[in-house]
Amino acid sequence: MKKILLILLIIIVFYALKQLVYKPYAWKKAINTPEHKLQLGSFIFSKQRGHNGSQSFENKYFIFKVTEINGDYVRLSVIRQLSQPDKLLQSDFSTTKDSYNNLKENIRSITITPILSEDLYKGDASYIINDYLLEKYPVLAT
Repeated sequence: MKKILLILLIIIVFYALKQLVYKPYAWKKAINTPEHKLQLGSFIFSKQRGHNGSQSFENKYFIFKVTEINGDYVRLSVIRQLSQPDKLLQSDFSTTKDSYNNLKENIRSITITPILSEDLYKGDASYIINDYLLEKYPVLAT
């Protein structure tokens, strides 16, 4: 009986060491590799859960691109799809769950057009593809 308890105690100690010591060490070692470092052009995918003004919760999905790194200062640019004039998309910078998952899988094969923030407010309305944006950024037509 004592041998069984001793073996069980040894298994519990090894499991605790693995969970509390080895896993954080392995994660820290993996995250410091060059392919995981934050670089210019890196994409950050964020899923936030918060109140929607009532008693229920809603998920918001955000996609950012790193545009500047200066020491500890990191500038991000939000990635979102502009609305068509007759069909408005969401008003905040979040995207839908389906669009978020699609972009997460295909972000490297999709052409992303950077638009200056002051250009978004010129023309008919903000965050809508209008004649001014199509003239300045013709790739938006595709």
